[in-house]
Amino acid sequence: MFVPAFVVTGAIATVKLLIASKGFLSPLSWLGSISAMLFVMHPVMRELIIGHYRKVDIYGGIFIYLLSSVALAMLLKWILRYIPKP
Repeated sequence: MFVPAFVVTGAIATVKLLIASKGFLSPLSWLGSISAMLFVMHPVMRELIIGHYRKVDIYGGIFIYLLSSVALAMLLKWILRYIPKP
C-alpha cells in the first residue's frame, strides 16, 4: 500500500524537477514531436537492422537501429509537411 504512494510521490517530484530545469525538458519535447513517426518507422527498422546484426554485433546493431529510426522519423515528418491535408 505504501509502495504506490512512494512511486507516485517520486514521479511527481521528478516531473517538477524536469519542468524547473528547462534545459533537460526541451530535448524530450523534441522527441515527443516525432514520436508518432517513430511509432511508424520502428517496426520496419527493427526487422531490417536488428535481424541483420543479431548474430554479428548486437550492440552495434542497436546503435544503428536507434540512429536510423530517429533519422527516418525526422525525414517522414519533413515529407508529411508537404503533403496537403484534406
